[in-house]
Amino acid sequence: MGALFAGLKDIVKSLPWKTWLGIFVVGWLFGWFVFGWGIAPVKWTDAAPQHLEPSWRADYLRMVIESYVYNGNVPLAQTRYQGLGDDGPKVLAQVEQDPGYLRPEDVARFKQEVVGIAPATGAPAEGAAAQQGGRSWTALFGLCLVVLVGVAAVGLLFMVRKKAGAPKTAETAGGVQPLIAEGGPAPISSYRTTYTLGDDYFDESFSIDTASGEFLGEAGLSISEASEGQPKHVRAFEVWLFDKSDIRTETAIFCTPEAYADEATRQRLEAKGRVLAAAPGQSLTLETEKLQLEAFITECEFDADDAGQFFQKLTVEFRVYQRVPAEEEGPLTAAGGDLPA
Repeated sequence: MGALFAGLKDIVKSLPWKTWLGIFVVGWLFGWFVFGWGIAPVKWTDAAPQHLEPSWRADYLRMVIESYVYNGNVPLAQTRYQGLGDDGPKVLAQVEQDPGYLRPEDVARFKQEVVGIAPATGAPAEGAAAQQGGRSWTALFGLCLVVLVGVAAVGLLFMVRKKAGAPKTAETAGGVQPLIAEGGPAPISSYRTTYTLGDDYFDESFSIDTASGEFLGEAGLSISEASEGQPKHVRAFEVWLFDKSDIRTETAIFCTPEAYADEATRQRLEAKGRVLAAAPGQSLTLETEKLQLEAFITECEFDADDAGQFFQKLTVEFRVYQRVPAEEEGPLTAAGGDLPA
């Protein structure tokens, strides 16, 4: 189960927000048209006579009058007539003008003996029709609500991604030096995240976009190795960088000094990437075809139990730069264009 969860997490982490938006739209269209109209369409049942097509309502009333002429059952005729709802008088006037196979005197008798004493409102059939209409409106309202919630969720995700990927001014923590020379290009994205003991599902990521909004990739920090139980005792974190241009994810590991000193543990972690012992001021660089990530630790605290050393707190600052192809001149560039010489 843990391997399945880890695989799903990797998939979620590797896909950009635009892909998830496309998945949502395709799923919504499938649910609306294929499932809602083809597989399980809405079926109307128990419709009242007033919902019939106008010419059929007249035929219905002619049959009601014909039945009354033969059986003389006034309550039954009233109930059947009330099924036409507010359109009853209009349909009756239409039948009076065109009685069809009925005798005019039978229509007049029905009007006098049945309609003349029929209750004006409160008809059972009309109530059933109103109830049916109420159910249809409730279903329509529920569907609209689901669509609105989905659109709002996508919009919120877009805003969060946009805010996370927008260029920011890098914050320099005390005692930590940038990995580039002073006066170099500004990062296209910077981010700072903090883990504290008890955050068992810690998994931070942020989008990397240009100033114009073009998606370049993603980066983040997630738990790589931890103990079972709660709270989990984390012994290693994974720093990762995804570049959409070459569909590659580069990783490196920050682990506790004790885990780094243990050769077996260090070799196991090296299968995921370069391993470094975490300490304030420790830094690493990850490079892909078009991106360079610099991550450095600004704060780091440890604790220990019978099983060994684990993280009490960890704060990591990220700075991401665009790389310039080797054939192009000049230093790394920011998202807005080339820096002045």
